[in-house]
Amino acid sequence: MYRPSSTFSNFRKEVTKMSKSEFKENLMDQATVAFFRVFAKSLKKTTAKEQYTRNTEAWAEKQQSAVREKINTAAGPDDIPPYVEYQSNLTWLEYGVANNLERKLFFQGRELTAAENACEVIAVYNALLALEKARGKGGKKRKRRSLPELLYQFSQKGMCNKGVFGTSPKALEKYFREHNFRTAYAAGKQITEEALAEMQENYDTFIMTAFNRGQNPFSNVHTMCITKEKGGYQRHNDYEKEQFYTTVYDAVQKYHGGRGHAICVIAVGNLQAATGEKSDE
Repeated sequence: MYRPSSTFSNFRKEVTKMSKSEFKENLMDQATVAFFRVFAKSLKKTTAKEQYTRNTEAWAEKQQSAVREKINTAAGPDDIPPYVEYQSNLTWLEYGVANNLERKLFFQGRELTAAENACEVIAVYNALLALEKARGKGGKKRKRRSLPELLYQFSQKGMCNKGVFGTSPKALEKYFREHNFRTAYAAGKQITEEALAEMQENYDTFIMTAFNRGQNPFSNVHTMCITKEKGGYQRHNDYEKEQFYTTVYDAVQKYHGGRGHAICVIAVGNLQAATGEKSDE
């Protein structure tokens, strides 16, 4: 799988192959990923722990409630929890802090909650469930992470501007690598039908980050998990009715009715048994 080069010479070779319009498109995508990394700013540990405590209590209460408030879809097989599909209902979970000016500028005066900024962490949560499902009953067991646990972890490593701008996509890939998963990454013009077909062949689940309309940063950026289901490949937490696609490439390209624009795609896979997969418990 092709990955972004870290050397200037290889970068220059890629640039010379692009037209002017392609270069501009690729630059916007790469700059967006870089933006998240440049503005990385975690919560103070005390604040993060306080939010984790409240989130854990709220999560347990909601899990025990008979009314799901459309947070999840139907329960999965083998006692695997359902995917989180409705981020907009997660106003009872905290993720980050925003001052009065930031709330006015970016959230129309609303308090900052997971409903506003936790799509990247939700994508990781859903991907971990998909990976557990892909391992099957005979696969290596891993400790199952709750959404509050993941929110706490990314509030310490990966959060962008204390959560105002969500979480860095690169932090998601780093999380999977650090927890002994296989990963591949493509951004900008690397997101081709051929590259995603290779990902589809070799990995179990996928995370895409995209602009909601074209390459317009003011249309907001959204991150979703793509899983393989009986009906095909499906995006989760995409604010669209349940739809299935024949390929990962279609699921990526047809986001928001084809009006969205993929910035980057992360492929994640379980380690093969021959590699001696380690438990992260």
